[in-house]
Amino acid sequence: MCERTLSNQFKKVYGKTLYAYQMDVKLEMVRQFLLSQPEVKLHETALNFGFCDEFHLSRTFKKKYGVSPSRYREISVD
Repeated sequence: MCERTLSNQFKKVYGKTLYAYQMDVKLEMVRQFLLSQPEVKLHETALNFGFCDEFHLSRTFKKKYGVSPSRYREISVD
């Protein structure tokens, strides 16, 4: 099976590209990590989950969840 066919089949089944699916899974892992490890700095979290820096993580996280990771951590701890 060629890469394009596999990609198209994946999108039919999951409704999104493989990259989008991977990013959703990664962001969910980050969200859970933020709650379980509130003392870990955002910069370290970004690097641990494969983001190039905390700005990229923050921008991507905010696009999906509507709040920045640091704000999410604040409102979830309260």
